[in-house]
Amino acid sequence: FFQMIRRPPRSTQSRSSAASDVYKRQLQKKRDHLLGNDNQTREEEQDEKLVNKNRMVQKQNLALEEARSKAYEADEIGIGIQRNLAEQTGVMRRVKDNIFGIEGELAFSNTLIARMQRRIRNNKIILVIVMLILVTALSIILYVKFK
Repeated sequence: FFQMIRRPPRSTQSRSSAASDVYKRQLQKKRDHLLGNDNQTREEEQDEKLVNKNRMVQKQNLALEEARSKAYEADEIGIGIQRNLAEQTGVMRRVKDNIFGIEGELAFSNTLIARMQRRIRNNKIILVIVMLILVTALSIILYVKFK
């Protein structure tokens, strides 16, 4: 017969809050019970629906907060990736500049090697000519001496 009457929390000052409505309905339910009115079941159902809706709203608020924190986390990850990409872009530009420098040095090296190959070929031709002259001179000397 005697039930504890739930009072609204102290932080709730508004008379129109859900907790205040529940408190008012509990008082009305007690009055109706004492006076013999049979609206209790309907009011209990309404109270139960209100409590369930409050729970659902709280769960949705928690889900929204979790989604917001995940969005902030994803944003931080995106910013980190953006920074890494900017650093890698700088590295790639320096590598590209180095490659152009290396290409210029390779072109110069190729011309030097081509010059060296021409000199080697010319030196071989000169060496063969000198050898032919020496062999001819030696043959003439031997021919003259043994004649």
